[in-house]
Amino acid sequence: MLEREAQTASALNHPNICTIYEIEESEGQPFIAMELLDGETLSQRMAVSEVQAVPLAALLDIAIQLCDGLQAAHDRGIIHRDIKPANILLTKSGSVKILDFGLAKLAASEEVAEKGPASNDKNPGNPGGLHDTLTPSGIAVGTPSYMSPEQVRKEALDIRTDLFSFGLVLYEMAAGQSAFMGETRSAIHDEILQRESERRCSRLDAACEGGSRPPRCSLLLPPGCGFTGVSAAA
Repeated sequence: MLEREAQTASALNHPNICTIYEIEESEGQPFIAMELLDGETLSQRMAVSEVQAVPLAALLDIAIQLCDGLQAAHDRGIIHRDIKPANILLTKSGSVKILDFGLAKLAASEEVAEKGPASNDKNPGNPGGLHDTLTPSGIAVGTPSYMSPEQVRKEALDIRTDLFSFGLVLYEMAAGQSAFMGETRSAIHDEILQRESERRCSRLDAACEGGSRPPRCSLLLPPGCGFTGVSAAA
């Protein structure tokens, strides 16, 4: 299943998606050969900044490029399922690349995932490698702080799960901190499912000055909402 999905993701050819060149196996160990890029991840960029929040002009540039890359994937019926700052590369040339599309899922084949073991319950926000982000059945479960409610509930997903995670990334760039935080995976899941959006918005309001900021509280995108793609959300 993983190989079939990675092969599909490798067909994506877009300036804002890290290209997958090859999916092979060596001595029983699968590997993915991807485009070599020079730059730093969004999480690294924010970590070294004193303010951590991204200036508005840079935020909008990153967001627009992310939208372009996600829309290209969604047009092919591919859901990333793990959009987060650690999977967004800012190249030295100024382009933005979405990483780890090899762990994506075909929207048409999306199933409710069986619960897999937590990779690191005491440190849930840290990005993991291939084996940390996959269940034994080869299903990418996502990173707790950036999961949609549907992912937390292990429901069938569509492209709106990426929109939710995209909104969380926008929030973190604007506010300088994650929207959902907790000591354990379970605590973060509870935040995602139960916490009201107004508390997150109050922090965003305090972080932004002059009224120039991204649209307020566009994080919550339930299955019944009108957004059908990244271009509509943008």
